[in-house]
Amino acid sequence: MGRKKVKLALIANNTKRITTFRKRKKSLMKKAEELNTLCGIEACRDKPEPEVWPSELGVLSVVERFRSRPELDQSRKKVNQESFVSQSIVKGQDRLQKVVKENKEIEMSSFMTQCLNIGNVQPCKNMTTADLNVLSSMIE
Repeated sequence: MGRKKVKLALIANNTKRITTFRKRKKSLMKKAEELNTLCGIEACRDKPEPEVWPSELGVLSVVERFRSRPELDQSRKKVNQESFVSQSIVKGQDRLQKVVKENKEIEMSSFMTQCLNIGNVQPCKNMTTADLNVLSSMIE
């Protein structure tokens, strides 16, 4: 039997809110423990006064292991805003080229179908050399 969807809003009743908080916190800590067991991932939460699992020493050991890694490993996936934007632009341009290529192939295939149905090759006179190259590569 499934549970009903919980409306995400502040619980007005203080006692009910504290009870819900404790239950959810216990559940999250259990999930963190399961991740540790299943995947070998050490997890911790950062708050003004951190409450960590399994202990503060565990957090310190994770941070120390990170700091002891070579500088290249530490900054492998770090990006600044400029490099992030340039990577996004490159990905967008790649997607654009892919879509343009697909559209060109669809256009040429419909053109070939039209020429075969009509039996007339006159529309080829209005095509550019780039279009004719794409058409010839599709025919091959």
